Amino acid sequence: MFSKVVLVFALLFCVSTYSCQSQVKVAPSKDERALGKSGVFKLVSFRGKHYFVATFDPHKYKIEVFNKLDAGDGVYDFTSLYQSKKAGLLFACNGGMYDEKRHAIGLMVAQGKLQHKINAVSKGTGNFTMQPNGVFYLGKGNDAHILTTQEFVTKKPDAYYATQSGPMLVAGRNFNKNFTKNSVNLNIRNGVGVNQKNEVVFVVSDDMVNFYEFAELYRDYLGCDNALYFDGAISQYFAPELTTQPKAGVPLGPIVTVSKL
Repeated sequence: MFSKVVLVFALLFCVSTYSCQSQVKVAPSKDERALGKSGVFKLVSFRGKHYFVATFDPHKYKIEVFNKLDAGDGVYDFTSLYQSKKAGLLFACNGGMYDEKRHAIGLMVAQGKLQHKINAVSKGTGNFTMQPNGVFYLGKGNDAHILTTQEFVTKKPDAYYATQSGPMLVAGRNFNKNFTKNSVNLNIRNGVGVNQKNEVVFVVSDDMVNFYEFAELYRDYLGCDNALYFDGAISQYFAPELTTQPKAGVPLGPIVTVSKL
């Protein structure tokens, strides 16, 4: 009897030891990798897709919106904005949809000045009119918000900077009802979200993703209760900390920038 008990304990010890050793040897999977020295940029791997993520506290950084409309006859681009801001520019990305003249097709507010009224059209072709669409904006206190267009029209918040786009990716932690989990509508995509710390989270996908995958990233990985789609194939960004010159890309309409205070 004693020998059997000893044998059982010996087997349990071996199994336990093997299990512990196995756990020690297996390194945890790394879902993200920091980029640069500022601590605001990272590469994220989520469910097999890869994304560039930039996260900013709007009270510690200056977030602005630019468009051809307030450039007069000129056209804003990453290079011109970089030259005007010198070493202050940390990040820039396309920030909403535009027409053939690169004018914003939705709400555009810069430094408290209305440049284009809100677009309440809810029917049509294209991503902008996919409902609900929405508005990313900052108030004078620099608090960041994302509301559906209907919420914005109803609440009439005082926006110091604002850009309208669509569709909403996440609204009140709910995915857009038009998204299909296994959709084959794949594209490079970028967007903006506001997480539960009131940080602004910009994302540009490195891989082609569908809307559902993009929404999942924002809600389930980045902790954003609200997120807004900016655009697809033209999506691009510039971070002087990571690359000295903007990459060549298609001309843009609205551009969102982040600078040092």
